Amino acid sequence: MDTWGPYKVSTHDGHKYFLTIVDDFSRGTWTYLLKTKSNAFPVLKQFLALVERQFNSKVKIVRSDNAKELGSSLSNSDFFSSQGILHQTSCVATPQQNGIVERKHKHLLETCRALLFQSNLPLIYWGECLLTATHIINRLPSRILNFQTPYQILFSKPPNYHSFRNFGCLCYASTLSQHRSKLDPRAVKCVFIGYPFNQKGYKLLNLSTRTIFVSRDVKFHEDIFPFLTSSSHTPLFPSNNHIFFDISTSSIPGAVHSSYFRIRLSLHLLIIRLMITLLLF
Repeated sequence: MDTWGPYKVSTHDGHKYFLTIVDDFSRGTWTYLLKTKSNAFPVLKQFLALVERQFNSKVKIVRSDNAKELGSSLSNSDFFSSQGILHQTSCVATPQQNGIVERKHKHLLETCRALLFQSNLPLIYWGECLLTATHIINRLPSRILNFQTPYQILFSKPPNYHSFRNFGCLCYASTLSQHRSKLDPRAVKCVFIGYPFNQKGYKLLNLSTRTIFVSRDVKFHEDIFPFLTSSSHTPLFPSNNHIFFDISTSSIPGAVHSSYFRIRLSLHLLIIRLMITLLLF
């Protein structure tokens, strides 16, 4: 396990850190958003209780670096001792001794970054990208696991991919019938931002109110991403940039000479626009 942060931009609900826990056997990954590093150990205690209840198993060994928030302090060490848990720590400036979770951080951040680039969501939603990245990674086959998924090893059944949707895509969520009149809209315009924990639905961002909610009745448009800038959809050759040839005056030598320079000027302008477009890409 390990913590990451602080990030320069807080999430929409004030988180700047996250705690990553990786199961050494199944490579199952859990990520928890944190507002401060001091919240890490209480979250770890909750995770230990979760494992004991849901998987009927008790954690025997915990491995981390020498961070105080992860058990190196005296009070936290006393807790591990009282529970019979061995706390293994890496040597100073030796992150490779905690390599599994360090590599998992790299994998999580790369996937999170890809989701951000695809959706172009504001940075305050990086926490939702991270949680979605964790959800996806736990359901991807791994060579280390003989091309099984962490989900399959943990729950002894294959994951369900039918609920997967393009992160950041446009969607419409059905409004509740008891709160609408005959002439009110039947759906609200939203953006898909993830999968909620312990709920069979989709986590959505209302584009009008910027509030996050969970809904089951959703219509997706997975090829449309509302937060992408309009410049990214402009064609390479805009329709209003034409090269005009003055055919009616081409028989006049002076007119041919002036038309020649107009054509050259239009070509130069087109080349400049192409160069600017390529630089923007």
